[in-house]
Amino acid sequence: MKGAKALGLVIAALQVAGLILFAVSFHTLYTVMSSAFSGDAFTYTATMDEATGNLALRLEGGLRNDGVIGADLSLEAAVLSLDEEYVARNSTAVHLDAGAQRSVVLILRIPAEKVQQAGLEGGGLFEITFRIRTLEDLVGFTNTMRIRGGGEE
Repeated sequence: MKGAKALGLVIAALQVAGLILFAVSFHTLYTVMSSAFSGDAFTYTATMDEATGNLALRLEGGLRNDGVIGADLSLEAAVLSLDEEYVARNSTAVHLDAGAQRSVVLILRIPAEKVQQAGLEGGGLFEITFRIRTLEDLVGFTNTMRIRGGGEE
C-alpha cells in the first residue's frame, strides 16, 4: 500500500514538472518568435554590382530572447529559379541565452548568369526558413516562408 502511494506521488510530481517545463518552453518560443516576426525585426537590401551584374542580397535583423531558458536559432535564406531550383542559399545559427539579444546577418551572392536564370529581374522567388529549439532540443518550431517578388501578372 505504501509503495503504491509513493508511486502515485512520484507520478504526480513528474506531471507537475512536465507542465512547468512545457510552460517555460512555450514562453521562450513565444518571446523569440515574436521578436523575430515583429514588423521591423529584419531588413532586406539588394545591391547590384553594375560592372559585373552580380547581385548581393542582405538579410539583417535583431533577435531577442525574453524567456527564462536559452534557445538555439537558425535562419536560412534561399533564392529559387522560376523552375523552383535553388540558385543561391545561405544559413546561420545562433544561441540566445535567456535575456540575450543578438544581431544576425545573412548574405546571398548571386552571379550575373544566375540572376537571369532565376528571373530576378521580374521579382524572383525567395525562401526563408526560421528554426528555434529549446529545452535541450526537445521543443522546437520551424517555419518556412516562400515569397514571390514583383514580376508580371
